[in-house]
Amino acid sequence: MEFNHATDEGIGEAGHVSHHHLVRYYIKEKELEEIKNELMAGTIQERPANAKYLRFWEKLSQVSDAGRRKASLDRAREFINAYVRSLHKHNKQFTSADLIFLACFGEGKTAQIVSRFLLLTSSDEMAAGVDGLVHGFAIDDLEMYSKIHKRNIDLTSFGQFLVKRCKESAKEAVNTLNFKEVSGIVERISNNQDLWNGEGEQCEKDRNFFLENFSALPSTSEPVERAVKRARLCQRTGKGERNVSAYGIAGDGVTKKCSKELVVSTYTKKMAKKRKKQQAKAATDGRDPRSKKDYKEDLERGPGLTSNILNHSLLLLKKILEIQGKLGMLEYSRRYDHALEMLQSRDKQGTAIRQSKQAEDFVASLGKTYDPSAREKETGVHITPRMANEVPINKCKKDQNQKAMEEEVLARGLSTYAEVGSLGYEVMRKKIKADVLAKWITVNPGQVPPEKIRSHFKPESDALFTFQE
Repeated sequence: MEFNHATDEGIGEAGHVSHHHLVRYYIKEKELEEIKNELMAGTIQERPANAKYLRFWEKLSQVSDAGRRKASLDRAREFINAYVRSLHKHNKQFTSADLIFLACFGEGKTAQIVSRFLLLTSSDEMAAGVDGLVHGFAIDDLEMYSKIHKRNIDLTSFGQFLVKRCKESAKEAVNTLNFKEVSGIVERISNNQDLWNGEGEQCEKDRNFFLENFSALPSTSEPVERAVKRARLCQRTGKGERNVSAYGIAGDGVTKKCSKELVVSTYTKKMAKKRKKQQAKAATDGRDPRSKKDYKEDLERGPGLTSNILNHSLLLLKKILEIQGKLGMLEYSRRYDHALEMLQSRDKQGTAIRQSKQAEDFVASLGKTYDPSAREKETGVHITPRMANEVPINKCKKDQNQKAMEEEVLARGLSTYAEVGSLGYEVMRKKIKADVLAKWITVNPGQVPPEKIRSHFKPESDALFTFQE
């Protein structure tokens, strides 16, 4: 999330780093694979040679029971595997045919490699593999320090990542409208044009083209959320949601918008192809398809949000041109300035605006001293019972923990070897709970015991307890 809010010097505003996400995906995958390989190479007896995460292996070696050590190592391995799966799920969009071209406008040599990758794919010359992507690079140029990512990038390894993750989507990407629009710029970047640090008239044109058409794509939804909240303050009776958004934009002081700031979506084309497949499968199965009609995007209900907004913008533009023709530009400008001033000034909107409860609370809180809550004043890390290697006694099953309970009772001196076999499971559980409470009171005289002090205990024996997660 910190990276998503980073500021690219070429853009100049935080939160617009979508053209860096493909490289970020590569970095995250590489670093997670290194952790995964280290965990797989190590055992519960010893850490692997040249281990990087020494503190983890040190903590693991301090666990006395071999079974618990194995369980901890297995949990760590499964956690990283789940993390890797989540990484691919949430970053797959940046390798898609619609968005991969954005990486051509990234940083330095990485942008050059992505540009070469797409150009070689478009001309069916990717047979050379990674060698074609780094051809002509000096040995010293095969590693690049990235200012935006703040780490060194192995360009040969990055090229292998592109071939592995983007080979299929690149074949579709080179036929999209987006790539055809920027193919000339991509070719110049592949020939070592530095888009962000280069000089010259052509370089400036290429840079401005990207800034005017694609730089407005946010890497988080925060700007969108702010616009929606602002729009709610400007809602008027009888106006649709899309018009409300227009009022929100006007109220936020935005008076100029580039008509080309969008990425053309292939969603409609994909859904039409999917509908054909479903109809063909239904015919093969001898049944009626769910829909016999060809797919057509529903501009009223979605899901083609980009097309919906674009079409509505064109409709508004048509109406504006008609009004300008009737009133004349001078009268239109006068009325526009008056309406904009009204929208930007809350005290001039009168009874037309319907303020939300949140807006009223916000206005009422202005000028008041903010008092942080008790939770906000807390610092440091809260150690949970599980982090402290404590056992949740109420989650321990009787049939799986009878022997472990006997060992724990003996270790605490709550029974003898002769008597412990005759004690019931519930009796031993109550003895341990009472002992936990008594020892806490001894250590903390005069204090009120926590409400759940007896729900967990730290084993004093080497017994292995089994409990529900």
